[in-house]
Amino acid sequence: MNTKKAIFLTVASAFLLSGCAGSGAKLTAYDAQYLDYFDTITSITICAESEEQFAEYKHLAEDTMEKYHELFDIYDNYDGVNNIKTINDNAGIAPVTVDPEIIRLLEFSRQEYEETGGKINVAMGSVLSVWHDYREAGIENPSRAQVPGQQELQRAAEHVNLDEVQIDEEASTVYLPDEDMSLDVGAIAKGYATKCLAEKLKEAGVTKPEIRFVPDATFALNIQNEENAHSFLTANNLEDRKFICVIPRLRKTPYWLIRRKSYTEEQIAEITALNDKWKGIDHAKAREAIVRWVRETGNKVLICPEMTYQVDIMDELLIDPLPDDVKRNVVKRGYWLPDEAASLYSKAFCVLSFECHSPIISLRNGTPAFYLRQPEDTIKGQMYYDLGFDNWVFEINNTTGKQIADRLMEVYSDYDSAQAYRKRGMDKASELFDMGVKIVSQFL
Repeated sequence: MNTKKAIFLTVASAFLLSGCAGSGAKLTAYDAQYLDYFDTITSITICAESEEQFAEYKHLAEDTMEKYHELFDIYDNYDGVNNIKTINDNAGIAPVTVDPEIIRLLEFSRQEYEETGGKINVAMGSVLSVWHDYREAGIENPSRAQVPGQQELQRAAEHVNLDEVQIDEEASTVYLPDEDMSLDVGAIAKGYATKCLAEKLKEAGVTKPEIRFVPDATFALNIQNEENAHSFLTANNLEDRKFICVIPRLRKTPYWLIRRKSYTEEQIAEITALNDKWKGIDHAKAREAIVRWVRETGNKVLICPEMTYQVDIMDELLIDPLPDDVKRNVVKRGYWLPDEAASLYSKAFCVLSFECHSPIISLRNGTPAFYLRQPEDTIKGQMYYDLGFDNWVFEINNTTGKQIADRLMEVYSDYDSAQAYRKRGMDKASELFDMGVKIVSQFL
């Protein structure tokens, strides 16, 4: 019996894998999304004949991604798994017996190293760890934050020779003879794992796999609720292009408050501690932009959560600490659906958001948007750079409130240029979407 299947996989909103096998049956699209692999969002859309068929490929994808996530991890240990971290921990001590996939990854990394003239080097762990340590220290004590000294970086750079990594394919071992050397496989591991997943799906019956980069599907969202938006704007005296929107977010989403997903007391305590540590620091930077906007323009601010849990934190983090003269110009909105958000964002001057999707909806609907990116967020934010929105992405640990406020007032002083900048990025997003649609269409 001939079957027809199409699989589309989006990783970090920047990857499209499509394929099919056979023909004849009507297809239904099924979706799944994960936050557990490679510290990024993995979205899978499978066009299949039945839920059973979907479950088969979904299970294969999950098992494959979990395997590579554990093998290529440089931070955590896993029972019964010798991974990249295990290799690093045994630098200068002994060779480590590893899964052949690690061997293949490192050989692939050597090829990339040669082809890029050394620009991609997975042996840069010693240098990257120095920057990591200084960053963490600066986060702990911002008043004493500093960058590493040149001498320290040069000393670390003495331990990045990829050619010194000893790989024994026959014994399936990897050894770092230099005790100060460490591997950091980073993005190359994500790309390699994605390639392997494509091969696994092909072996399972999916033919003609193609890989392309595409933006988040939210860029194609075309829904609005003009009636609700107009009512809210009128009731709160919010004039077109004379207010900004600000969206809060905790570092780690408390999903136990949203979904029927069990969390242990230890997990809840750990996530809560992280959020408590950073929520004040993060949102103080957004408030600095709010204060500057109100005092220099005389215009209003709308605080509007993207997720339900944010309704309970927006006063504490964004409104209550504001000076009284600024607070009088602040309006807040409870949880709303994307259609009303889209209509209202289209009337705003700019959207400042710790969430990833509100800026997308804003840009899609004709309004400049700043993405205040927290380090615990996924690699998904890379798409903003890929589309050319570098000036509107603020890595929050490396950003001051003044920098956000300055950029906001730059947009205010030359809105035409800001809109031209927005349009260039959206034109690129549309181009990539058109390409993706053409690929998918051939299989449906």
